[in-house]
Amino acid sequence: SASPACSTARPMKWQKVAALQQIPQGSRKHVVVDDHEYMLIHARDGLHCVDHRCPHADGAVGDGMVLGKHITCPLHKWRFDLGDGSHVHKGTRSLGIYAVRLQGNDVEIEVP
Repeated sequence: SASPACSTARPMKWQKVAALQQIPQGSRKHVVVDDHEYMLIHARDGLHCVDHRCPHADGAVGDGMVLGKHITCPLHKWRFDLGDGSHVHKGTRSLGIYAVRLQGNDVEIEVP
């Protein structure tokens, strides 16, 4: 009989990071879970969660300008899609994107 496949992927878990009233539409909130920095963004189309640090040069992309469905890193102006994390022009070096859900009034993100 074949042995089970070995997976090195870490299981994901839901983590409460804020109350909804802490993040009104148009605002953002920096959160840290297990020493990893995330940025919660309450855009017009809902809540998003991205890595706070840019995959390009470790800039604070979470502090960047949000316009439509894109966020721009203030360090070198790299633009990423808030939906899938892809670089707008290069399609490489994706920004980490994490699922967000509401549990009552609690905002939770899915993290490793």
